[in-house]
Amino acid sequence: MALVPGNWTLHQRAVRKHNRNCAIGFTEIRGPPRYQWFSAALWFALPGYTELSDAGTGQQLWSQQFDGRADDIFEIQDRISDEIARRVEPEIRRAERKRLYRKKPSELTVWEMLHKARVIKFKNGHAYGSAEDNVTAMAMFRDALARDPNSSDAVSGIATCHWHNTINSWSNDPMKSGEAAMRRAKEAVDLDDTNYSALGTVSIIQTLGQHDIAAAEATARNSIDMNPSDILVRHYLVCSLEFGGKFDEAVEQCNYMMALDPCAPSLSVLCGDLSTCLLLGGNAKDAVDYSRKSMAADPGYLRGRQRLIAALVAAGEMKEAEFEYAILRKAMPAFNLDYVKRTYPFVHEKYLQAYSKYFAAVGVQ
Repeated sequence: MALVPGNWTLHQRAVRKHNRNCAIGFTEIRGPPRYQWFSAALWFALPGYTELSDAGTGQQLWSQQFDGRADDIFEIQDRISDEIARRVEPEIRRAERKRLYRKKPSELTVWEMLHKARVIKFKNGHAYGSAEDNVTAMAMFRDALARDPNSSDAVSGIATCHWHNTINSWSNDPMKSGEAAMRRAKEAVDLDDTNYSALGTVSIIQTLGQHDIAAAEATARNSIDMNPSDILVRHYLVCSLEFGGKFDEAVEQCNYMMALDPCAPSLSVLCGDLSTCLLLGGNAKDAVDYSRKSMAADPGYLRGRQRLIAALVAAGEMKEAEFEYAILRKAMPAFNLDYVKRTYPFVHEKYLQAYSKYFAAVGVQ
């Protein structure tokens, strides 16, 4: 048995070499505890095609072309397995969503209840889900916690729901929700210090809630070390890099995430963050392109529209910028420069001033 990133394990290796340039191989891959039901069969031929299939259903989950010589077969097998560990988890999540959505609540184990709560949480709306689904998911996380009071994942889920109440102003008292989010996230980490999701929630609250960008970056990197394939915690790192002015690394991370999971539910938010990094990094043209991709992924994502307006102004597209601002003003009458200062916590004042200037150009006060 061998360990690969994300606590995936490799079992039952078998390799057959035909000659020094050609070989076929098989590896059984089993998931970490959160995917305890999952095992997959990896078949590969060198040089040529590599395929990963669900051992239970036979459904193909991943494939890629790999080149190499049969003399290096075990080294290549390790490289293939490492690549799978980083890339296949998003596909398994989608398979798991379909599997659990067909089950009745009374049939769910605590683990399945937690996962179904996540499915419901993000089935509608952009990366935050919807206010209604947030309420439903919060109730399911609390039910799971009632069944298992030591469930770090249940507490982490509750923390996420509190945080989304804060960032989207879904609760009557967003500040109180933010305090509850941080308290619950830290509680989840105390219950299980390997809970990378809870640690990621701590990071995003440090960024957008406490404006402690240096701490947020350190926390996010720690979370990613625990699970390099998790899209959400990597996105939290992007947020800390973005507001810390580390635009080149943020863009690199965004591109990696889109390659890791092109169908990620956070695509609208990811493209919005990428737009701002490109804009403040001096590339207004590409910033406009990614802002438009953000809007195409989710036309209701208001922060994506804000980023589009800033990029359009920087690119000299004033008529379109004014048109987009008219739409934003109807959807978000309270949008003003104070909101920009509060929710775009740039460490460097010059970036905040530049961003505010773009909004002021279309009449934001």
